[in-house]
Amino acid sequence: MRLTKTAGALVLSLGIAIQNFPEGAVISMPLRAEGESKGRAFLGGVLYGVVEPIGVVLTILAALLVIPALPYFLSFAAGAMLYKALAE
Repeated sequence: MRLTKTAGALVLSLGIAIQNFPEGAVISMPLRAEGESKGRAFLGGVLYGVVEPIGVVLTILAALLVIPALPYFLSFAAGAMLYKALAE
């Protein structure tokens, strides 16, 4: 069975969402254990998870700016690695 692009994107986003539940719990549970209300502990976990989509958007915007210069950046990195390897 061949997945369409939309179905593949949905499966990927579901996997990311499932992975985010334990991350939110890692933030929320200690807050609750320290005496924060359930609402504030939940809000802390949600705010921790909100950062990821914001980071994705910023990364996409940065990639659009960097793509034209990418060959120069990669050649600089290769030269730096060659220098480091030869200097050792």
